[in-house]
Amino acid sequence: MMKKRHGILYRLGCVFFSALMLAAVIPASATAVEDFSYQVVSEDEKTVSITKYSGQDSVVEIPATINGYTVISIGTGAFLQNLTLESLVVPQGVEQIDARAFAACVMLREISLPDSLLSIGDSAFSSCASLQSFFLPKNLNAFGANVLSGCMSLQVIEADEENTKFSTQDGVLFTKDMAKLIAYPAQKTQEAYRVPETVRVIETSAFFGNAYLKRIALPPILTAIEPYTFGQMSSLQQITLPNTVMTIGTNAFSGCSALKSISLPDALHSIDAAAFANCSALSTLKIPEQVQEIGENAFTNCTALTGIALPSNLQFLGYSAFAGCTALTYVRLPASLTRLESYLFANCTSLACVVIPEGVTRIGFEAFYNCPALLGVTLPKSITNIEQYAFGYFGGEFESVENFTLFGDGSIAAVQRYASANGFSYNDISASLAVGDITDDGLFTAADYARVVDALSGDALNDGQRVIADLNGDTVVDAFDAAQMQLKLSGIL
Repeated sequence: MMKKRHGILYRLGCVFFSALMLAAVIPASATAVEDFSYQVVSEDEKTVSITKYSGQDSVVEIPATINGYTVISIGTGAFLQNLTLESLVVPQGVEQIDARAFAACVMLREISLPDSLLSIGDSAFSSCASLQSFFLPKNLNAFGANVLSGCMSLQVIEADEENTKFSTQDGVLFTKDMAKLIAYPAQKTQEAYRVPETVRVIETSAFFGNAYLKRIALPPILTAIEPYTFGQMSSLQQITLPNTVMTIGTNAFSGCSALKSISLPDALHSIDAAAFANCSALSTLKIPEQVQEIGENAFTNCTALTGIALPSNLQFLGYSAFAGCTALTYVRLPASLTRLESYLFANCTSLACVVIPEGVTRIGFEAFYNCPALLGVTLPKSITNIEQYAFGYFGGEFESVENFTLFGDGSIAAVQRYASANGFSYNDISASLAVGDITDDGLFTAADYARVVDALSGDALNDGQRVIADLNGDTVVDAFDAAQMQLKLSGIL
C-alpha cells in the first residue's frame, strides 16, 4: 500500500515538474487571442486583418493565426494610443501595417518586424515617444509619410542590407538610390549635418524635433521644403536654402527658437501656414520679390522681428501672419494686396506705423488688435469695410487706445462709419502738407513717408534729410517720426 502511495506521489511530482518546465517554455508574454478583434480579408485564403487590440499587456506578441485564419495585416489604428505597450513582436506572415496602427504608443520601446512585411502606412509609429531604434526588414518596399515623426527618443534607424528599396547611412534613412532623405533620428546627437548632394527630396517631418543639430547644409537641387521638415529643432542656428527652392511648407521651421536669420532664395514664391511660427530669435528677414503667398500664422510669435518689407508681388497674406511679433515697429504693405485678414498684426505691441496702400478694400476682425503703440492709421480711398476691433483697441477688456485717430480722404464712408461707431477721431487730410518734405519737391507725399520707412530698414538719410524727418526734434529719426508722418498722410501710394 505504501509502494502505491509513493508511486502516486512520484507521478504527481512528475506532472508538477512537467508543468513547471512547460511554463518555462511558453513565454510569459504570450498574448491572449481574445484580446484581438479582426476582420476577414479572404475567406478562400483564410486570411484576416487585426482591427483592434483591447488588452493591457506591456509585452505583446501578435498571433500568427487566429481561429484558423492567418494574420496578414495590422489595421488602421489597431493599437492607437495604447499606453501600456512596451515591447512588440509582429509575426512572420504579416505583410502590411496600416496607417496609425501603433501611433502614440508612448511607452513602446522595442519592435520586432518580420521579413514578410511589405508595407508600412502613414504615421504607423508616429509619436511613439519611447522608441529608441527602428529596423526595416529586407522585403519592405513601401514606407508611408511620417512613419517615425514625433519619435523623440529615436537614436538610430537601420535597414536590412538586402532591402532593395531603402538604405541607411550613419543611422539616417534614405531611399536606396539616395535621392530621398526619409528620416533623421530625433536623438542623433551630432551638431552639424550635410545632406548628401544626391538628395532631391527631404520628406515631411524628416528632421522634426531633433534638439542637437545647429547647422545643416542642404543639396543644391531641392525645389521645396516639405511641411514640418525642420520643425521644433530648438538648437538650429544656421541653414542655407538653395536657390532652387520655390515653396516652404506648413510648419517647415516652426519652433526653431535659436534661428536668428535665414536667407530666402530668389526663386521662392510661397511661404505656407506657420512656416516660421514661434521662431522667437528670428530678427532679420528679407522676403524675395517673387513671393506671392504668405500663409496664415506664417510668422506668428517671431518676437525678435523688428521690421518687415513685404514684396511688391504679394497677392495673399493669411490671417495672423505676423500676430504676436512684439518687437515689430513698422510695416509697409504692398499695393498688390486687396484685403487684410483677421488678426494679421494682432498683439504686435510695439507696432507704431503701418502703410496701407490704395487698393485695399477690407480690413479684417482684430487685424491690428492690441497694438497700443499704433496711435493712428491713414486709410486709402479704396476701403469699403472695416471689421470690428480692427484698430484702436488693446488689452483683454477691449480698451480703447487713448487719442486714437483715423486719417483719410473725407469721402471714405467706411472710415467715417468706423470712427463714429467706436468713438474715434477722424481727420480729413485731403490736402497735401509741406511738413516733412524729405524729397524736396515742395510737398509732403507718400514718397517722403516711404523714404523714412526705407531709412528704418537701413537705407540711411543724409544730414539734411534727417533734420527734416526728425519731427519730434529728439535728433533721432525713428518709428515715432514715421508714425507722425503717417498720421499726416493720406496713405494713397
